[in-house]
Amino acid sequence: IERDENNDIPDYKFFCFDGKVKYLYTMVDYVDNHKNGRCSFFTPEFQQLPYRRSEYKEINRPIPKPEKFDEMIEIAEILSKDFPHVRVDLYNINGRIIFGELTFYNASGYTVFTPDEFDIILGKEFDLPEKLI
Repeated sequence: IERDENNDIPDYKFFCFDGKVKYLYTMVDYVDNHKNGRCSFFTPEFQQLPYRRSEYKEINRPIPKPEKFDEMIEIAEILSKDFPHVRVDLYNINGRIIFGELTFYNASGYTVFTPDEFDIILGKEFDLPEKLI
């Protein structure tokens, strides 16, 4: 995948619950050296939230809403509609949307969020159906 004008590969990770995007995160400055990566969570309206993965610093500069962002939301919701929860990863290189992967256990379920309250916020989004016998 080609890099953008900032020498990054913009990757957007959509946290979907029952086919609806509730949150997403993106990272910057991580392509060549993950230790330099910065991560922040956003709303589906692309408003930055005060949450991040603990192993990365917060994004400390304005991140513009990517081209065709509404189309990215639509794609994520279509791909996630049959699952109680899935993370849909999409790349966006100057408006060119590329599918990355579907992730059912973010960081194998061991993600530590900063602040910790975000773990509870995400957990409240789960609506697991009772098992049918």
